Amino acid sequence: MNMRAFHFSFIFLLLTSCGGNNNVVEEEVGACSVMPATDAGCELLNFSDGEIISYRLPILYGQCPGGETSLNITVAGKNYTWPVEESYFKGAVLLERGENDICLQSSTGSVSATLHYEPEDNPKKIKTIYAIAANDDGQFLAAPGVANDLETAKQIVSVQSLMMQSATAEMLYRATGTHQTYSLVEDDDGMPLIEVFEVRETRDELYAMEGLDIYYSLQEQLQTEAQNNYKYLVIMGFSSYADGQMLAHAALGGGNLGIFGGLHLHTCPRTIEEIPSRFSDDTQIDTEILPDDSAYRGSYWANCSTGMGASLHELGHTFGLPHTDYGIMARGIDHFNRLFMIAEPGHNGPITIDAEFDAVWHPDSLDILFGSPWIFN
Repeated sequence: MNMRAFHFSFIFLLLTSCGGNNNVVEEEVGACSVMPATDAGCELLNFSDGEIISYRLPILYGQCPGGETSLNITVAGKNYTWPVEESYFKGAVLLERGENDICLQSSTGSVSATLHYEPEDNPKKIKTIYAIAANDDGQFLAAPGVANDLETAKQIVSVQSLMMQSATAEMLYRATGTHQTYSLVEDDDGMPLIEVFEVRETRDELYAMEGLDIYYSLQEQLQTEAQNNYKYLVIMGFSSYADGQMLAHAALGGGNLGIFGGLHLHTCPRTIEEIPSRFSDDTQIDTEILPDDSAYRGSYWANCSTGMGASLHELGHTFGLPHTDYGIMARGIDHFNRLFMIAEPGHNGPITIDAEFDAVWHPDSLDILFGSPWIFN
């Protein structure tokens, strides 16, 4: 299906004359303050004005007049700043339930659009777990001075959960022209509910276990296979690193359970607003104290991208997706960031849809997802 494009025209300021001088009068369009514009308006290429979606974090993709380097987006009382590369932009924003007026503000003017967020009523949902060791405080591995407490972990895993859900929707949109994705178990505020689960094993016991043994232990303790309406994604906060080896780290998925180690968490955003800075952070991993799990790219942004992509990969296995020769069920996990970012450290030119490489669902994956009751209710 061809991608739809909806064009939002800029609205100019009213000019009034007074005593021979032109006075500029600011005009309000809903919550969008309209500023002077000298060129044609922006295009929002992947959503229609007034579109209804079932997830909170749409990834806006479009084009603005040339010369812009950043774009401010205001929605639901929050402001976001996303980079613009050679006139193209991407930017994820958090919606509230119901109608959301979105203001895209560049140096040349403003455009407004509306998206309607209504959660899917599918009873089949993904439950996100942050697993900690017995009698543990839930700290994850991080460099000295970097916040790694339990509450920070929950914030990071919550943002990751939203991003994985959004990435699924955007990749399905590429294939179908409609935004479809799975549902999450949510808290009272409509955010992903991150359940902290204390396993029966201590850290030392977990460090001595093979990844498959940890998987089966979690499967038994959470009783995942007894569930009909939940699939579980477990991020393991007890994963560690010593003498160049990852400990209690695994990437496994199947049945109703997917698991992934938490060694990437220290590189990942705690808020939606942090996504662009985290995916632009070219700080090099100090492999004396932290593992590089990024396909040998060695940077913070790459470790975050691979970690989130791998988590989605393992969740994909719970949907029955096998490995493929490209895409998210292969090494497309390394390019997860490209679904959210128009620029990438070391990459020349904008990350347009054509430049996202294999951050896609393979046709073999699509054949299974199209028939999945977890996505299409």
